[in-house]
Amino acid sequence: RGSISPLLLNPPASLAASLTTDDEEPLSVRVDLQRVGPLQRGRRAVAFQVAVFHNGNVVEEQQVAQVADAGEAFHFEGPMADPAQPLNQLGSPMPGVVEKLLVEGGEGSAVSAGQVLCVVAAMKMEVKVTAPRDGVLVSVSVPGVGYRVVEGALLFTIR
Repeated sequence: RGSISPLLLNPPASLAASLTTDDEEPLSVRVDLQRVGPLQRGRRAVAFQVAVFHNGNVVEEQQVAQVADAGEAFHFEGPMADPAQPLNQLGSPMPGVVEKLLVEGGEGSAVSAGQVLCVVAAMKMEVKVTAPRDGVLVSVSVPGVGYRVVEGALLFTIR
């Protein structure tokens, strides 16, 4: 028995349920959707946090599930930026197409904090991808203008 709050499909989103155990003890569960990965080989990685509240105790656990998804034709096969390294690995801020590649000299070039490295565009919206700090461009994962990316796709690595 219980009630469930509305589920949103885009992160961040939460699903909460208040239940009663067989012993009539109240139990609450909250699932926080954190990230939905790109479609790769017909599957998506879905990351979420689960929290169970029972008798004043809280148990939390991070989960990642692989979910089948046959509803989208585009399959991104490129590398993904590590979200734990935002100063070193620059990921695409949104799904779209690399409209401008502004790195002169390519790999090994010095970059300055705030320098625009590329522009990602989608549906008449453009987002500039800038260097988060001074450094050296170790790798350029974008093969060129017109490259289609998903949110979080690795664009550049800086050291």
